[in-house]
Amino acid sequence: MDDKSKEMISKFAMETCEEIKQNVSKFANEVDANSLDGSSNTIHRNFTKLIRLVKPVTVLEEKGIVRVQSVEPNTDYVIFTVQVQQAFTWTEFDARGSELSSLAAGSGSFQAYTAPAYAQLIPTTKTSTLFLHDNISLVNPIRMAEIMAQVTEEIQSAKTLAAFTTLVTTGNYTASVSIFQGSGYTALAAASYVVTGSILIPSDLVKAKNDLKTSGNRKIKPDVALLATEQLSDLETSSDFSPGQSSNANFKKAVFDENGTLTRFNGLDIVEAQDMPTLSTGQFASVDGHYAIVGQKGLILGMGEHPAKNKVETFRDPKNHGTELTMDVSYIHGLLYNQAVRIIACADD
Repeated sequence: MDDKSKEMISKFAMETCEEIKQNVSKFANEVDANSLDGSSNTIHRNFTKLIRLVKPVTVLEEKGIVRVQSVEPNTDYVIFTVQVQQAFTWTEFDARGSELSSLAAGSGSFQAYTAPAYAQLIPTTKTSTLFLHDNISLVNPIRMAEIMAQVTEEIQSAKTLAAFTTLVTTGNYTASVSIFQGSGYTALAAASYVVTGSILIPSDLVKAKNDLKTSGNRKIKPDVALLATEQLSDLETSSDFSPGQSSNANFKKAVFDENGTLTRFNGLDIVEAQDMPTLSTGQFASVDGHYAIVGQKGLILGMGEHPAKNKVETFRDPKNHGTELTMDVSYIHGLLYNQAVRIIACADD
């Protein structure tokens, strides 16, 4: 969470506590579940305002892997336009002759314009409810800022996991075109399995990038690789990048930061996906692992949002001696252009 979001969360928390200060404990930024204002109107309003203004931004959004779009008024869907660069046909004509000659652009040599592809996504609402026991304040008082921070962080985590799920769903790809295996970049059929030793190596990313650049009309410009922590570690410890070696050309293509973390390789931004779940089914039924994802920013994944449906409500439950905190957030992910993506199935060490 960035500093701006933290500052706004603190501001909302303090404003909330000020509005119900008659029920706040002696600690300035604390309120127990039992002392929330009668119908929790203050909490509703400030939490909902928080969720809409302090939008949790995932690392995938920051790095350009996910394009975000909100629904238009009076609709419940978003439309992403994917315009792939078209190869034009150029016709030469004699500048000294008539432009109405058989070689001129106006004499039947028109070229059809390739219509863009459209990805329509309908956001769905996800909900989660917490129960805050009255007696929790006896042991660990509930701080409004902490609850607000947890809400934003959990929304961020849920969006990230949903994005990963969409990215690694093999049904979104054509196996013979987009799915490969690590340690050689060999095609991996839909019914095949990753084997032990299929770890990610630098040449896999080189081949994936070249594959994308040279396929179709050669208009894809791959610029990012999304790697789970295990696969990033495999690359960073590869003998290709061993200090002092000069026999492998991959060494010259790698960029490390001051901490020794690989940040770029072969013109690809390296993005660590620390939260990417380990896979153990499907193509990973024989060995656990992850997919490494290579593609072009802006063409990989889209996320549609419906901010008007984002809200938080609290409900005082005297019978069960506590307060329910229900959070709603509306979003959906979808692959935008699968031909601009290559996924590499890699075994974990």
